[in-house]
Amino acid sequence: MTLGERAPYGRGAETVLDRSVRDCWQISPDQILVGGSSWDEAFGHILERVAEGLGYPVDVVQAELCKFLLCEEGGFFAPHRDTEKADGMVATLVVALPVAGQGGELFIRHQDREAVVDMRSGDPSELI
Repeated sequence: MTLGERAPYGRGAETVLDRSVRDCWQISPDQILVGGSSWDEAFGHILERVAEGLGYPVDVVQAELCKFLLCEEGGFFAPHRDTEKADGMVATLVVALPVAGQGGELFIRHQDREAVVDMRSGDPSELI
């Protein structure tokens, strides 16, 4: 991959590259352009639902692209808790962009709750 590099992760104050913990690539935001005819409207609806789900007023929730992660076949993240990347950060938003092919499952755990999101889509034009 020419645009990306192996994705490290934060362990305390350290940044560590360990493919037994995180096996994927990262591309910096200045190398990515996300858009399309329905992107702004679709993403606006996503942010509204996120704000409501977190109990925040819609007008105070913002999203910032901090990196683009790409998992190849067999790639993974070990279970972890994201570190705060910006002052006031309250959550990590994962957006699965449409791709041809098959994906995996995203397991989201918090305290004693778990949700599994099937990242595969029969229609590559749909946001998941």
